[in-house]
Amino acid sequence: MHDKRAGRNPSSFVLSLLGSPLIKIPFIFFLLLVGAILYWNSLQTPFLWDEHFLILRDPRVYTGSRFFDIFRDPFQSRESGFSTYYRPLITLSFRIDHMFWGFNPLGYHLTNLFFHLSNTFLVYALFRHLFKDLTLSFWGAFLFMAHPAHVEAVTYIPGRVDLIAFFFFLLGFHFYLRGRDLDRKVWSYALSLLFYLLALLSKEMAATLPLVILSHALFVNREERKTLRAEGILIFCSLFLFISWLLLRQCVFVRVPLKDLLDLPYLSKRVLALPGVLLAYFKIWFFPWPLSMERRVPVVALGILPLLGRWILFLVFVVGIFLSLRKPIERFWLFWIAGTLLPVLHIVPIYLARPTSLYIAEHFLYFPSTGIIALLLSRFRRFWVSQEVSAPSLPQGAVLLGGLLTCFSFLVIWRNGEYRDKVTFFEQTIRHAPWSSRAHNQLGIAYVDMGNLEEAEKLFRTSVSLAPNPNPYVNLGLLAGRQGRIEEAIRYHEKGLKLFPGYSIALFNLGHLHANQHEWRKALEYYEEAIRNNPDADTRIYSEKSYVYWELGEKEKALQTVNEGLKRVSSDPTLQGIKKWIEERL
Repeated sequence: MHDKRAGRNPSSFVLSLLGSPLIKIPFIFFLLLVGAILYWNSLQTPFLWDEHFLILRDPRVYTGSRFFDIFRDPFQSRESGFSTYYRPLITLSFRIDHMFWGFNPLGYHLTNLFFHLSNTFLVYALFRHLFKDLTLSFWGAFLFMAHPAHVEAVTYIPGRVDLIAFFFFLLGFHFYLRGRDLDRKVWSYALSLLFYLLALLSKEMAATLPLVILSHALFVNREERKTLRAEGILIFCSLFLFISWLLLRQCVFVRVPLKDLLDLPYLSKRVLALPGVLLAYFKIWFFPWPLSMERRVPVVALGILPLLGRWILFLVFVVGIFLSLRKPIERFWLFWIAGTLLPVLHIVPIYLARPTSLYIAEHFLYFPSTGIIALLLSRFRRFWVSQEVSAPSLPQGAVLLGGLLTCFSFLVIWRNGEYRDKVTFFEQTIRHAPWSSRAHNQLGIAYVDMGNLEEAEKLFRTSVSLAPNPNPYVNLGLLAGRQGRIEEAIRYHEKGLKLFPGYSIALFNLGHLHANQHEWRKALEYYEEAIRNNPDADTRIYSEKSYVYWELGEKEKALQTVNEGLKRVSSDPTLQGIKKWIEERL
C-alpha cells in the first residue's frame, strides 16, 4: 500500500523515489559509479561531425543578444529555409554549457553523462515501482546503463536530444504513476503534463508519452474505474497539449511543407520496408556489434508475393508475441516498445528526402530500450531472481546476465575509445559503412587538419562519387584554392551550388576567391547573396564584405556592413576591431 498523505507534497516525490529501505542506496550508488567508470574515457572526445554546426557555429550558443532566438528558430537551420526540428531546450543546454566551459568539449560530455546517469536512476525507480522487486530493478537499470547501443546517445554530444527528452519523458510517466496512487491527483498530473511539454521541446519522439500512459491505463490499471476517469482526463490534456505544440510549431517556428510531411509518393515503399526496419533495430539491440554512426535499410523493389510473404511472417510474429504475453504488465511493456519505436519507423520520414534506403540510428533505441529490458526481465523473471521477493540472489540466469553485462561494459569502453579522435572515428565509420558519402567527406576534413592534403583530396573525390553532395565539392574547391588553382576552385564551388542553390558557405568562398583576384563587384555579389540566404552565416562574411566596400572606396557602406554583423553577433571581437579601425579613419 502507498501512503496517500505522503504524496500530497510534490517534494515527497523525490523521497519516494529514494524510499526508506537503506538497502536501495548501495545499489543506486553502485550503478552510478559503474556508469561513470564506463563512460570516463568519453570525456576527452573532441567535437565531431555536426557538433561544429550545432555548437561552434551557432550564434545562439555563444552570443548574449541571441538568447530569445533559441525559442524562435528551429533547432538546426537549413539553407533551404526550414528545419524539421524544434528543440529549444537542447540549444539552451548548449548555451548553459558554454557559459561554464566555453568551447571545451569536456563540459558538454559531462552534461551528457549526468543525464544518462539520471535516466539510469529513473529507470531503476520505474522498475522498483512496477516490479516491486529490488534485484530485478537493479538488473534492469544496469542493463539500461551499460547497453552499447546507448553510446551514440551519450558520447556524441548532440545525442543529448534523446537523453534530455527521455529524462523529462520518464519524469512525466513517474508523476502519472504517482498521481494514480493519490486521492488528490491534480498536482501530480499537472507536473506530468509540464514534463511532457519539456520533453516535446527536447525531441519530437517524446510525443508518444500519451500512448504509453494509455496502454498502462488499459492493461495494468483497467479495473480501477475512478482512476481510469482521471487518467482519461490526463490523456485528453496530453493530446490537447500535443496538438497545440504541433500547430504552434508548424505555424510559427518550423514551417515544414505539408506535402513533405508524409512524403506520400514514397509512403508505400517505406511501409513495405517496415519489417526490415524493425529487424534492423532489434538486431542492433540484441547483437550490438559492430557499432556505427551510419546505418541504413535499403528499400528493395520486391515482387508482390515476396512482399506479401514478408508481411504475413511479420504479422504472425507480432500477433504471436502479443498472444503469448498473458500478464497485463507484459502487454504494457510491449506497447511501450511499439509506441516509442513508432516515430523512427519512417512512416513519417525522418529526413525529407526520397531515398533508396532508410536511415536508422543506434540512439533511436534509447526510448524503446526500457520497454525491451522490462519485457525480457518480466517474461523470464524466474531466471533472474529467487522466489523471495526483494531478496538479493544469484540463480543461474543471473550469472548469465552478469556475464552479458560484463561483455556489454567492455563494448561500451571499446566504443568510447573509437570516438577519441576524428581520424579514428571516421575511419571506423567508413569501415562499417563504405557507402557513406558524409563519412568520407568528414575524414577528408580531418586529414586536411593534419596537413595530409593528398589523401584528403582522394576522400573528397570518393565522397562526390558516392552521392551528390555539395560539401565535398566545396572542400575540393578549398583545397584547390589553397594550392593556388583558383579557376579550378571556382569550378568546384559552382558545382556545389548547382546541387544546393543558395548554399551560403559556397557563396562566401566564391566571394573570397573573387576578392583575392581583386574582382570586387563580383565578390560583393556573392557576399550579398550568402547573407540573403543565411543571415546567421559565419561572421567573416560581414568582415570580408566590409573590406570589399573599403577597397571600392565606399567607406560608409563598409561601416554599415560591420554594424549589421554586430547586430547578429554583438560580441564578435573581429568585427568590433574592424569597426574601431574604420571609425578612426572616417
